[in-house]
Amino acid sequence: MKKSIIVILFAISTSCLAQMDDLYLKGTAEIRKGNFETAQNLLTDALKKNPADSGKILFYRGIAYFNNKQFDNSIIDFKKAFDLNIPDAAIWLAKSYAEQLQAKLSVFYIKRYLSFFPEKDYKAILTDTSFRNIQASNEWQVFVSEIIQTTEGETTASFYYFLQKNDFQSAHRELDEALLKNPTSDYFHSLKALCYEAEKNYTLALYEIKQSISANSLKSEYYFSCGNYELNLNEYNAAASSFEKVLKLKPEAFESYIKSAKAYLMAKELIKAKQKITTYLQYFNNDTAAIFLSAQIDYESNNLTSALKQLNSIFIQNIPKAEWYLLRGMIYYQSGSYNLAASDLSMSLDLTPNNKEANYYLGLCHYQQGNNQLACYYWQRAEKFGDLRSLEYLQKNCGK
Repeated sequence: MKKSIIVILFAISTSCLAQMDDLYLKGTAEIRKGNFETAQNLLTDALKKNPADSGKILFYRGIAYFNNKQFDNSIIDFKKAFDLNIPDAAIWLAKSYAEQLQAKLSVFYIKRYLSFFPEKDYKAILTDTSFRNIQASNEWQVFVSEIIQTTEGETTASFYYFLQKNDFQSAHRELDEALLKNPTSDYFHSLKALCYEAEKNYTLALYEIKQSISANSLKSEYYFSCGNYELNLNEYNAAASSFEKVLKLKPEAFESYIKSAKAYLMAKELIKAKQKITTYLQYFNNDTAAIFLSAQIDYESNNLTSALKQLNSIFIQNIPKAEWYLLRGMIYYQSGSYNLAASDLSMSLDLTPNNKEANYYLGLCHYQQGNNQLACYYWQRAEKFGDLRSLEYLQKNCGK
């Protein structure tokens, strides 16, 4: 009965999402796959079905047109999206005009874009290859000189210079000086987080990105960074919550479905994990990493048949990875197919000899087959690589 309730709740959840966003999400997914003409058609249909969401739909259809080099059409869509309060459309208008060698209009819309954000990521604009065709123009040169003379521009340029050289102390000094003048700057706090991330100091990175969120709670990328730092700190429930906030702000942020599924899996919230990965696979059904993650979730849910089916599907079309052999070996072991399990676990160890999990399970396979000598050998290796479970088997069966 409990399983039936879970299935019903899951079906309701995915059905509601499909009704609300299916064409829009399919369209944005096709952009990510590089299928721009398909994306245009799907987003055109989405526009007819959901006129209330026309701003974001026009924005992404504009991106599809842009990537198809249909710049007249992209300009039309981006202008409409901009008028419908999608400020990111301004930078894409600038890119579209740059592709048409209209430097004056391109710089005009860059400035319009920057006017929406108190601190500007100038480096991303100055290094964007979309503007390569107008970089020799007088309008571009004047614009660059204006940026360099601003405090934000100098700080950003210096920060990235030091970061690329791994001079973290100097990078922090630049940002600390900027934050003394503007302590609530979400942008400069996000750069501090980026610097700590490069140092692998995820505790301080998390602190800084939370400062960014406190100053600006509407930027999905801040929650995404927050979730990544929480994952690195094994704060799985908090990470899942952060990725949920990304998806609430930006449902087309597909990577957050993967990340939230991983976080829920690690937190043993298996129903939620399965919901997220299933949603993702609706739009990217050939993503082998996602299929593998789905199989992991099914394994942890004791749905061995489904897990095995998914794993076999990616073995057929891809060069197998060690973790695939490991998971399938574990499935075979749990199913009592010890010969098949031993074969896959041995293949996993051929690729990653020091994997404690593979050594542990291979020891179990040999134990079940009555070969204590080999079982003890693999348990000793598993213990050597940090598997504490193997110690109990060694003490009971191997005279240790």
